[in-house]
Amino acid sequence: MSGMPNIPTHMLQTWKLEPPETDSHYRSYDPSLYEPDAGPGTLGYTNFNPPSIDAFIESSPSIGIPIVTDLNSGRNTGGKHELNTLNPHSQTRVSSYSAFWSTVVGSSNFKAITFAVVDRILFHNTESSQQPVAYGAEYTVVENGRKRKNIVYANKEVILSTGALQTPKMLMLSGIGPRQILEDLQIPLIYENEWVGKHLYDSPSVSMVIRTTDEASTNQFQQDMSSVEAAMIEKSRKPNSSSNPLNTIDGNSGPAFSFATLNMSDLDAVGASYLAVNRSEQAHYEVILWTSLYPLPSDTPTLNNYYDFSNYTQESYVSLASYMLVPGTGGNVTVNSRDASAPPLINLPFYEAASDLNIQILSIKRLRTLISQSEFSQYTSGPANGEIVPGPAVQSDEDIANFIRETSVSSAHQAGTAAMRPLDDEGVVSPTLEVYGVQGLRVVDASIMPLFVDQHPTAAIYMIAEKAAQMIREKYST
Repeated sequence: MSGMPNIPTHMLQTWKLEPPETDSHYRSYDPSLYEPDAGPGTLGYTNFNPPSIDAFIESSPSIGIPIVTDLNSGRNTGGKHELNTLNPHSQTRVSSYSAFWSTVVGSSNFKAITFAVVDRILFHNTESSQQPVAYGAEYTVVENGRKRKNIVYANKEVILSTGALQTPKMLMLSGIGPRQILEDLQIPLIYENEWVGKHLYDSPSVSMVIRTTDEASTNQFQQDMSSVEAAMIEKSRKPNSSSNPLNTIDGNSGPAFSFATLNMSDLDAVGASYLAVNRSEQAHYEVILWTSLYPLPSDTPTLNNYYDFSNYTQESYVSLASYMLVPGTGGNVTVNSRDASAPPLINLPFYEAASDLNIQILSIKRLRTLISQSEFSQYTSGPANGEIVPGPAVQSDEDIANFIRETSVSSAHQAGTAAMRPLDDEGVVSPTLEVYGVQGLRVVDASIMPLFVDQHPTAAIYMIAEKAAQMIREKYST
């Protein structure tokens, strides 16, 4: 990533840490990593902590995951109660809207056009030998029930920031992408690049569901609207109460994260020894403790093949979700319509690489060891340390593999579809994030990531935005 030196600086300059009053519940941190004048976003810890959270962290060393002080040091292997984009005083999430958007709305040099669909990016010089130059965008708004097309003009450049699924779609609709796709849709070719929409990566997750004692879970709370309403009233009176289940992330988890690195023997065993080349320091899978049922059977009906969830609103569960962080194969995004309001076509086959599936099989086996630890098992209910999904009858690698294939879901961490690589190495954007083959067009979102991050991508995406802002300022400061 030659275009992005000083990544740690950009990674953390957006967020100011609000330290907890105590370091209980493994809410530790390394003060040397955080700048006191950083911001405008804030980082903090949730105040409501079911005992299953501490039990999960304390049991993680049994499967080779050490308890660590901080996961933002650059080596993110270990387990702890994770920092969140959170205002610890109000116990509410801090989003890009609250931290950034809301601070510039109303400024004289900022105008937001909402309820609009961008149709395509517009270019000059499309018929000359010179590189095409982006000069604006065509968009559609609905006014009084009727659609109307408008054009917005750029003074200096167009910045595309629509995410790993929508950015390649917009590039193709604007004439940048694989020739055959554009010709089939009769989209005028601006610049041929076969790699637009390729290298789509995501982190599939699969959950082990555990029956627990009531105090270890928030599942029944989430399903009881009278309890939720009472908690909302209490939160209006005492926003940061440590006894209010709403003072978690979505009323669901602490959360507690554990990131695992496989040793060379493990990598050989799962057929992923290639990961040891330059990437052995990264995490290979992650486990999150959700203090309720995740995913819901209504979203993933195949869970009912393993347990009768007809009474799930009256039972207490926690879910141990394993996320595979090093996908060996990717997918792609393409389009089959010139209509910008039509969704992109997404091809994201999980577990095409045998090593991806083997890592998840290994994780499920290790989670069975974790839940058997006394720190955790004291909060489980029923035989097999409370395991109901996939259940103790699922033992062979083949049966575990079938369970993983049937019940895995996306983490919605998609990235890579407009990769920052050299043009002759399957790249779409340069180290300055400018789109190859044209001028005046830059991409700033997760689609530019040339490698899939072995963490949640939020901090990396904010870093990309901060670095892009610096490069844009430097380009136009003279």
